[in-house]
Amino acid sequence: ALSVSWPKGRRRGAVILGMFCLIWSGMALVSGAWPLLIVAPLLGYYALVRGTNRIALHADAAALVVRQGPVPWPGARRLARADIEQLFSVEKVTARRTGSDRDGPVRTRRSYRLRARLRGGGRVDVVSGLESADRALWLERETERVLGLGDEPVEGEVRR
Repeated sequence: ALSVSWPKGRRRGAVILGMFCLIWSGMALVSGAWPLLIVAPLLGYYALVRGTNRIALHADAAALVVRQGPVPWPGARRLARADIEQLFSVEKVTARRTGSDRDGPVRTRRSYRLRARLRGGGRVDVVSGLESADRALWLERETERVLGLGDEPVEGEVRR
């Protein structure tokens, strides 16, 4: 069997987001902009998730299970071994302009996902938000080994 876990986010970022949430709430209360208070609990909850949650992946001969906790958040998944045809890693590139004008520099962020191709032809994200290709490929290789899957090329996957 394979059991690994890692933090959902960075505590430092969660603390910064939590402080921003408190400042946001204070400004909304002082200015009387009550509708802005609707956003504060959502930001606070997200900061809590990013600061405390861990993602846990467990694979054995029967199934592949992904959980998040202790704070509830979407992303839990259970896939029976018989339903999985292939695992593969993909890169997601997000580009956005920084600055206040449309001519500002472009900031590019890369993240990686472990995906499963299912027997029925569908594809599903098993784990997303991985920070490096090496981590995604390691997770793919070790999970395939435990599940008894051979490594077959899939269009669009990150190459080893």
